Amino acid sequence: MSIRLNQVLKQLNIGLQTAVDFLKSKKGLGEIKEDANVNTKISDEQYGALVKQFKSDKDVKDEAAQLMQRKQKEQQEKKAVKAEKKAEKTPTLRQQYKPVGKIDLDNLGKKPATTAAAATSEAQGTEAEKARVGAPHEEPA
Repeated sequence: MSIRLNQVLKQLNIGLQTAVDFLKSKKGLGEIKEDANVNTKISDEQYGALVKQFKSDKDVKDEAAQLMQRKQKEQQEKKAVKAEKKAEKTPTLRQQYKPVGKIDLDNLGKKPATTAAAATSEAQGTEAEKARVGAPHEEPA
């Protein structure tokens, strides 16, 4: 079973030129072209030799992936804890709307209509003024 060089490079976390140079140095494994690319197929013996030589690089890659997964989980847990704390701090009461007064937009800019009570009090006030003005003024002796 032959494997493409691209798959091996991804598994072992090595570069193309590193793998080609290693396979050229091992003449007993078979020939590999000078201008090998990532689509070049390699034999099982060549694959085994690459795995044996670069196993440590694969282990480092696997450890790094596991470390990243742990860090992501920890960050998600921290975010969840922060969200819970924030939810606890914020009060559950919402701001209520309380109307203070009304604005009559229909009569805006017009003189306000006087009510009947206000009209009668104004009429009584003017009569009292007329009576005072018309009455002779007495001077104290």
